[in-house]
Amino acid sequence: MGDSRVWFVFGIGLFGILAATPYPLMRAFASGKRGRIPLPLLLLLQVLFNAALLWIATRAGLYFADRAGLSIPLIGAWLSGEGGAAVGPGDILSPAIGLGAAVGLILLLLGRLTIPKLLSAMWASAPWWQRCLLAFYGGITEEILLRLFLFSAVAWLFGKTSLARSPTGLLWLTNVLVALAFGVLHLPTLSTLGLLRFGCAVAALFLNGIAGIAFGYLYWTRGLEAAMTAHLTADLCLHGIGSLLPSRDLGTSTPPAGGDGISVA
Repeated sequence: MGDSRVWFVFGIGLFGILAATPYPLMRAFASGKRGRIPLPLLLLLQVLFNAALLWIATRAGLYFADRAGLSIPLIGAWLSGEGGAAVGPGDILSPAIGLGAAVGLILLLLGRLTIPKLLSAMWASAPWWQRCLLAFYGGITEEILLRLFLFSAVAWLFGKTSLARSPTGLLWLTNVLVALAFGVLHLPTLSTLGLLRFGCAVAALFLNGIAGIAFGYLYWTRGLEAAMTAHLTADLCLHGIGSLLPSRDLGTSTPPAGGDGISVA
């Protein structure tokens, strides 16, 4: 089952990478800038690099997840040909959709209160359909990199220490650390926007931390599919539905060169 899991997880992660390609491609065309490397070749190299990183993260992540007691229950049961998993799809996906929607709405509300210019810039940086496609990168590919790989690796390493005597404490510590890393990885967007100030950075880390902890909790309690579903739902609520809702003026800012600032792809 190991080889088939690797190829399946890598395949859906690769779909997330490809779903995100219209965003940088359209922005590059819109900017009118031409570098030494032709744009199609540059984009191909980026996809190949990301795919190689994803392949390594997938193989290593499954290795560490198996040894840390973490799982991908629905995918694993389906690929193994079992009649059903110990827990049904509804038991895994329904709570994930609910929690993901709640996270997305919380981020939308708190984001408008704390960093409205960042939200405005992100929504202005791409058409609605591109933001929806980016949600698949966040919901699938980021979860493979951050939860399947990083969370599993950190939990496995902690399991080799005295922390193993408290499995619940070990997993909560892992969850908080990975959520913090999740937030830090989104800080470059603030720098791109010229908003890398203490207050904005703290707000971005806090909001990303809320999302990261929720996704990590779902990963260790219900499996990778739950974390992916929640992340995808949160992204769609925040950047898909949220940007269409009437609201007070969020202000204006220069659109980011790439990436997100709040928890999503």
